[in-house]
Order: sequence, then C-alpha cells, then structure tokens
Amino acid sequence: MKDFVTIYGSLLTLLILGIGYFIKRVYDLKAKKIEAKHSLFQQNKIAAIVNFFEVYSKVDSMWHRFPIYNVINRQITVTEIDNLLLPLDNLQTSILQLSLYLTKEELKPYDLIQAGFQKINTTVADIYFDRVVSENSTKSANAYHFISLDVTKQNKKLLELIGDSIRDNFEG
Repeated sequence: MKDFVTIYGSLLTLLILGIGYFIKRVYDLKAKKIEAKHSLFQQNKIAAIVNFFEVYSKVDSMWHRFPIYNVINRQITVTEIDNLLLPLDNLQTSILQLSLYLTKEELKPYDLIQAGFQKINTTVADIYFDRVVSENSTKSANAYHFISLDVTKQNKKLLELIGDSIRDNFEG
C-alpha cells in the first residue's frame, strides 16, 4: 500500500483536484444560470411596473380632461366616448402583465385602482344613458365630479402603498 501511495500519490491528487474543479464549474454554471433568470425576471417586473405607471398617468389625465358636460348634453356619441376611454383597456392590459410578476396580494392595490377608474366609467355610462337622476346637468356633473374626486383620493393612497411595496421589494 505504501508503494501505491508513493507511485500514484501525485496522480491521485491531480485526479481529485480535477474532479473537484469539474464539480465547481458545474455548480458555478448552474448558479450563473439561476442568477440570469432572476435578473431577467426582475428586469421584466420593473418594466411592467413602469408600464403600469405610464398607463395610469394617461388614464388619470384622461379622466381629468374628460368632457363630462359634452356627455351630459349629448354633444358626443357613444363611439366618441369609447374612443376617449381606450386608455382604460391599456390599464387592463398593464395589470394583466403585472399579474405575471406579482403575487395576488401584491396585485390588490393595482386592481383597486382599476376598480376605481371603472367606477368613474360606470358613472359616465349612467349619466349618458340617464340611469343617474339627471333633472339638471349640475346634478349629473356633480355625480361625476364627486366619484372622480373619491377615486383620485383613493388612488393617491394606493399609489403610496404601491411605492412603499416596490421600495421594500427592491431594497431588500
């Protein structure tokens, strides 16, 4: 046995080092692959969040500029209203993208924002189709503005919550 170690000891050491090096390389490649997947996932998640904020800004701006008096006075057609409301479809698409990267719990504020905007949309439809008591245009306009104001306040709180969640997620 002593002769075996003397004769083949250096060769055995090289063999063990070679096997160890090979195992390390395989482990490093797997770790690199996992890291690349995670990095790509995080990049896509950030892109989806940025897209949501861009679309949110357009929808919010749309409601602030929405020609409610033209709706009340029937100076605008249903088709024209639908064209004005296209950013709402983009918001839905944006939230669907987010659902690929966020948990159901993380997605709740985004869904509440969409629900708020949908509430405004429903109010506009109610006004246009006379489902809201509209004895005069002032009551109809007030109904729109009160809902819009409530949704704006709610969205401000939800956006703060989303911002905190994003900071917590990417800081830690």
